[in-house]
Amino acid sequence: MQYKYAKKTPLDELIKYNAKYFRDNDFVASCEALQSKWRHEKRFPMGKYGNYLEDDFAITTKSNFLTEKN
Repeated sequence: MQYKYAKKTPLDELIKYNAKYFRDNDFVASCEALQSKWRHEKRFPMGKYGNYLEDDFAITTKSNFLTEKN
């Protein structure tokens, strides 16, 4: 079985979406970039990091990265 791997997310894109943390490997950085893009496109407020939702917003709206509520 052959697996296809996601392409490495460019550094400028990681920075644009506040998803660049120097401890990350390429896979983790790509995942965080996808979460950050999703949050950004929905215009949800950013939490501590770009791929986090603001805590109060997430609690009151019951929003997260796994549901399609919003």
